[in-house]
Amino acid sequence: MAKVIATISLKGGVGKTTVTAGLAEYMSAEFGQRVLLIDLDSQINLTTMMISGERWLELDTNGRTLATLFSDAVQGTGTSGSTRPSSGVSHR
Repeated sequence: MAKVIATISLKGGVGKTTVTAGLAEYMSAEFGQRVLLIDLDSQINLTTMMISGERWLELDTNGRTLATLFSDAVQGTGTSGSTRPSSGVSHR
């Protein structure tokens, strides 16, 4: 059964990104768990930490980000709902 762990704080600079990345790595390495990280922070630090700034820029340029998905859903535009990533990002 899937478990959900959320890290949230309205205060900046308290280590949310670092804790989240560390927890994901620990769960994967120590317990063999598959971990899905969803970065909803506009600063995208967790995303760039996991896949690099260059890869994020490539995905953003091609409209393959959550921001594009959400924007399309809210505005009723685009085709992001009909396209699926060909592969996921796995961090071990």
